[in-house]
Amino acid sequence: MARDWNAEIAKNEKALKKEPDNANNHYNYGWALIQSRAQEIYQGKLSADTRVLSEKAEGSLKKAIELAPNHGRAHLLLGQLCRYTGRDKEAVEYARYAMGLPKDTNDWFAAAETVASSYMGLEKANEALEVLEEIREHYPDNAMILFKLVACYDFTKRYKEAEEACQHLLKVEPNHPQGKQMLPQIQEKLRKVEAMMAGPAKRDKAGGKDAPAQTSAPDPAVMQAKAAALSQKLQKQVAEIMNSGLSSDEKNKRMTKVQKDFNDELAALMKQN
Repeated sequence: MARDWNAEIAKNEKALKKEPDNANNHYNYGWALIQSRAQEIYQGKLSADTRVLSEKAEGSLKKAIELAPNHGRAHLLLGQLCRYTGRDKEAVEYARYAMGLPKDTNDWFAAAETVASSYMGLEKANEALEVLEEIREHYPDNAMILFKLVACYDFTKRYKEAEEACQHLLKVEPNHPQGKQMLPQIQEKLRKVEAMMAGPAKRDKAGGKDAPAQTSAPDPAVMQAKAAALSQKLQKQVAEIMNSGLSSDEKNKRMTKVQKDFNDELAALMKQN
């Protein structure tokens, strides 16, 4: 049976009027308001009415924190609300505080995941990795976290670690569509980078004669910079897709397209080498 959120809001509003200085009443009221329009809010597509409602919820959560500065769950919910309304910087601020909650709880996981995903939205992959690696220490087999690790390692050109994380992801979830797609691509990038780092091949000899003269190779530093730019572009697109409110099928379709575009651009770049 669907929950009657209007009744829940009315109940919490009544409690709030009775005890306006109770931080939990403000938290519960804000929580009920958000849950009543959760689908719209989590998709980031707010109607005018929902925007007004979310602002009211935000005000109530901030009041809860004003009354009880250590209210971890109010910080968490406010961080999530900021994340889904396109304010990643504020989301990090609030959810980071909520990471002070016990690490063996769902609330800590939600806070840490919010911080990491918001950093990804801000294109701060190194900061996201710091949090994601901490989450993995406590939740080593969480497919969502493993996939985000893969994306961030890829973005920061840590291809060996990306490969290992992707292999772990596919061990945990063998049919993970993005994981199956990304592993060979990451391995190819790793191979190309290793080849580029090795420098121009030495002239060898065949049958006692010099091999044909080699054409001059592109500057490896320039090639690496171009490859890094492509990876950065891919990471931004992946973050946008993963943080969207799209259905899983639609995410997969869009992920397939951006991966194909990336592969085509990378292949064209490598042909120059």
